[in-house]
Amino acid sequence: MEEIYELLNKYDYFKNKKYELIPIQDYGRSNKYKLKINNKFYTIIIDREKVKLYSEKLEKLGIYFEELIGLEYLSKDNLVIIIDYPGENNGENINLLDGILDITENLYIQNFKNIVDSIHSIKSDYINFSSNNICVNWYQYIYQELKEKLSKVKMLGGISEENEKNILISLEKNKELFENAEMSFIHADITMLNVCINPEKKELYLIDYDDFKIGDKIFDYSRIINCSSNSLFKKMVELYYKEYENTFQHHIYTLRVELNWYRHIIEKNLKNQYELPTKNIMLLVDKIINYCNQ
Repeated sequence: MEEIYELLNKYDYFKNKKYELIPIQDYGRSNKYKLKINNKFYTIIIDREKVKLYSEKLEKLGIYFEELIGLEYLSKDNLVIIIDYPGENNGENINLLDGILDITENLYIQNFKNIVDSIHSIKSDYINFSSNNICVNWYQYIYQELKEKLSKVKMLGGISEENEKNILISLEKNKELFENAEMSFIHADITMLNVCINPEKKELYLIDYDDFKIGDKIFDYSRIINCSSNSLFKKMVELYYKEYENTFQHHIYTLRVELNWYRHIIEKNLKNQYELPTKNIMLLVDKIINYCNQ
């Protein structure tokens, strides 16, 4: 941690400031910390590739994205970005509030819906389906990404060649569902870890805009559906998103997440810490193939 402090102290923003860095569990994917200055918390990311994604979106979207992430500071060398960290609660704390939100629960649910709707309503010419911009439309992006993830998991022994082939055939047969998707900006990583509740202000916040991009709104709805073990998310599904639960798109988007998680657990050697989602993957494979054969 000392080298991080030494690095930050070279930036004018940190000079003459008393601050504290608190590590955030991010599965080793980026140098992300909670930053405390004068009893206010921020998220600080010290990672050139991650910060580049943020700076590109800031350049293209301007005030829309700046307000969404609560921009506090962006270094000129694109190595450091400081964004709002709402309240002192991390996302997991919504589980501690599970079942005791009662009167304020509907307030949080509406708050959550308003945030998601506001993201989906943002209009811009900025289109970035993938970091390398090789995809010209959403279907092509989903097809290429799923193909890559299937290939990697197949090499790790997590899926058969036959299933890989059948999923891609099913996706091709239903391509119009993705080609005709109602495109908008999407958060692309709505999970319980990225939802913060500040009980004192009775406000809910959605954080972590690393994956923010143009895409299918059902992509976001699908992530909410997959978190419905939590009462807040469950009510969101019941009130707003239940119709999407058994759609082909939902199964594809969920499979994408499970494949990514499987690969990550294996590559990071976290098998003893997290359960491999092999069973989930096979259930989704069956649903996708059955949907196609109806």
